[in-house]
Amino acid sequence: MTDKERYADILVDSIGEIDDKYINEAQTYTRAFRMPGYVKAAIAMAASLLLIVGLMLPLAVIGGIGKRSGSAAPKSNASYSTMMYDALKNTDSEKYESVPDGGAALIWRTADNAYHTVPLDEKTAEIIYQSAEAPLKTGESDVKIWIRTSDGDYFSPELKRSRGNVDRTVFDYSPEISVDENTAETILSVLKEDKK
Repeated sequence: MTDKERYADILVDSIGEIDDKYINEAQTYTRAFRMPGYVKAAIAMAASLLLIVGLMLPLAVIGGIGKRSGSAAPKSNASYSTMMYDALKNTDSEKYESVPDGGAALIWRTADNAYHTVPLDEKTAEIIYQSAEAPLKTGESDVKIWIRTSDGDYFSPELKRSRGNVDRTVFDYSPEISVDENTAETILSVLKEDKK
């Protein structure tokens, strides 16, 4: 008997000794389905995207409703500037032919060449000075504005911040920039405080 025949006999004898329940189990065995990793990743990304869209959509709708109602729409720089210039033109403060001496002040000249002043604290003067840098062309107005610091320097929020925008006296100028929203609001609040 050859080696191959001997091994075949051993194999047949061994198979004959296997319990029938194990043979039946092997015949009915099915491999469990395993989802590939890239499919799992794609499903997770799709679920995340749906979650984000589901959360953002109501917020976008709510935001759009507020804008349509007009209650949440901010005023533009032009409207704040217009309100500020109207307030300066129509203020019933005392008129002067020249700028009176004093400390920090908001100073403006109306079309009739009359000067008006409202005292400022140094902090407010600095707030107005720091905000005067919007790179927008201004609209035409017959009001010119200066701020006098407690050091006696004059500057205008209608000119770009530079050494050329500071003098020791009131100076004539052509507006270079639009008075921005913060500056206009600050000046309007100064005028309201002065009326009290």
